[in-house]
Amino acid sequence: LLDINDVEGLADFVVEWMQKQNG
Repeated sequence: LLDINDVEGLADFVVEWMQKQNG
């Protein structure tokens, strides 16, 4: 299991990745 800090870090990573895909 991931702790909450890992989840928040992963969410930030996914948001940045999605923005790059849209670009």
